Amino acid sequence: MNLLPGWRTLKTAISVFLCIVIMRLCFHVDSPMIACLSAVFALREEISKSYSFGWSRIIGNTFGGLLALLAFSIQFHFPFPIFHFILPPLCVIIFIQIMNIIHNKAGIINGMAAFFMIFFTTPIHQSVHYVLLRILDTFIGVLIAIFVNHIIK
Repeated sequence: MNLLPGWRTLKTAISVFLCIVIMRLCFHVDSPMIACLSAVFALREEISKSYSFGWSRIIGNTFGGLLALLAFSIQFHFPFPIFHFILPPLCVIIFIQIMNIIHNKAGIINGMAAFFMIFFTTPIHQSVHYVLLRILDTFIGVLIAIFVNHIIK
């Protein structure tokens, strides 16, 4: 058993470090969590797999965020308490069906995580801004992972 970290582990740590630096210093983001998660998710043993996993994450998070915006819009126009119970399960069905139709099963879990995080924690008046920032965070994390994976062979 080798106790020294491998290249993939080191590249993942470097990607997370760069996400933190770039998100905090360049974009003044308090929590670089989504970018870091995206980098960890996207960094794979081969660059082609990094592209594939990163792309599925971007698609999943984008659709999850857009679905959360749709749910917010429904709640805003129809402020009935029953929608707090009905909308999330309906959105799960819609989201999984969309991911299956576009052949992005790998994006289901992270896209649902994005949906739930946005739907249950974001104030409705900040939803559009928050979704756009989370999608940008995902892009940045994936791009950093691909860059690091490409630079460090």
